[in-house]
Amino acid sequence: MGKINSTGLSSSCEYLPSKQSAVELSAAELLMRYSSGSRKFCRIKLSSSFLNQANLTGIDLKEAVLANVGAIEADLSQSELTGANLSGANLRRATLSEANLLQANLSQAQLIGAHLIGADLREADLSGADLSLAYVARVSLNRANLQEAELLGADLSGADLELTQLQNADLREANLQGTNLRGVNLRLEFRQLTENSAATELKWL
Repeated sequence: MGKINSTGLSSSCEYLPSKQSAVELSAAELLMRYSSGSRKFCRIKLSSSFLNQANLTGIDLKEAVLANVGAIEADLSQSELTGANLSGANLRRATLSEANLLQANLSQAQLIGAHLIGADLREADLSGADLSLAYVARVSLNRANLQEAELLGADLSGADLELTQLQNADLREANLQGTNLRGVNLRLEFRQLTENSAATELKWL
């Protein structure tokens, strides 16, 4: 396990000792340390929520508590967000391309117009999230929870949604060309799917 340095953060970004509380940082502190070259911020808890338009490419925020953070138009491409709590976050037009969001909590998050191309969202919780007009092409959403999610006009072309929960999700005008929906429990009327769904291989439970 990595040593805990004077800032309270694990220098190797391994998980902090279970008896130690997550390190709390303000957005200003996080941005300052990032600009100084730090990238390892495992399990931090963000105490203020203004990261709008921030460039945090490649940052490591495994299991961080970022609930209700404001990160409008922020660049989090290629970031490590495994198990992070982003519930209620405002990520409108944010860039999360090729980010690792395995098992992340994005419930009720605002992802309108966000770029998630090539991201890993396997087993993530996106229930109630708004992904209207989001770019979700080639994303892995295997076993993710998208119940009650808003996907109006989203680009899901080539995405892997095998075994994803999509009950009561709104897929009107979404691009589902080449999308894998095998094993999906999709309780939607056919009228809610676009013409592109004809090119999608569906397996109904």
